[in-house]
Amino acid sequence: MEFNQKLKLFLRAASAVMFKRKSLLMVNWHLTYKCNLHCKYCGYWENDIKELGTNEIYKVIDEIYSCRVNLLVFSGGEPLLREDLPGIIEYCKRKGFVVSLNTNGTLIKDRLKEIINVDAIKLSLDGPQNVNDAIRGEGVHDKVLEALGLCKEKGIEVSITTVISKHNIDYLSYILKVGREHTVSIYFKPVDQSNCGNNRKDISSELPDEIHFKEAISFLINEKINGNTSISNSLAGLRYFLNWPKAGELSCFASLISCFIAPDGRIFVCDNFPHSNNYLRPMDQSLKDVFNKLSLPCNCGTCWCPSFLELNLISKLEFKGIFEMTKKYFTLRK
Repeated sequence: MEFNQKLKLFLRAASAVMFKRKSLLMVNWHLTYKCNLHCKYCGYWENDIKELGTNEIYKVIDEIYSCRVNLLVFSGGEPLLREDLPGIIEYCKRKGFVVSLNTNGTLIKDRLKEIINVDAIKLSLDGPQNVNDAIRGEGVHDKVLEALGLCKEKGIEVSITTVISKHNIDYLSYILKVGREHTVSIYFKPVDQSNCGNNRKDISSELPDEIHFKEAISFLINEKINGNTSISNSLAGLRYFLNWPKAGELSCFASLISCFIAPDGRIFVCDNFPHSNNYLRPMDQSLKDVFNKLSLPCNCGTCWCPSFLELNLISKLEFKGIFEMTKKYFTLRK
């Protein structure tokens, strides 16, 4: 992407945030809540919900295209459980979208050739083999590292997401070691209710104690200050995590530039509120009209999602977040 294109996109995103103007740039789409893994802190797989058919998905993609969206993120559950995913990705690429895929990585080896034209893949890894597999399932650790290597061989941009829970809080240095050895970026996030889909699963048993958590985040902050380039979270974002579990005062701009789509096609603004019918609307009008009606609840302020947190820090004049988002994820369509 040329500099002038990046600049235009940066200005479009910045204008939406600074002047609170709706401008849909990114759509996060849970194609399914089904998953082949049952991670300890996740409840998506427990959601029984009707999924859109292939042709229905194509129609929604056409709606998204008409809104000048730049980035489509497909996730789940596990999106690779959908047999029609390769065709969906190909349809999006023909329209010029940047397509990112969030996957647990266990099915990559068998299906990479089918999804080779995605722009980015985000894998999940929570620690060394014994720790990761205790959280996510037997054999998952090795499959994720294999998937990471295969993606890099094919030139696909790949990154890692690590969910910080009581099970892996002492092993973050291992994740950084993987990032250094494989030259991949890592996004750290605390475990929270956004991992539960429509269900409100009790995750209290997965939470680290507050003091232990702050020590772990302080370790990441020191690593970042000392030049560890594997950590994708900004210093401002990591310092915000020190507030956990009580979020600091911060305006949220998610409803200005992005939305989520549930497997059944309903639209909502944030993964922290997919369970509430007040914030989950059927697409009974054009996507643009539905998006313009989306808003966050007045009591919002519990977000720990790194990507949105970086954006929201703009309210505190932390412009690096939106710049990094522009640089990493978006391509401006001609």
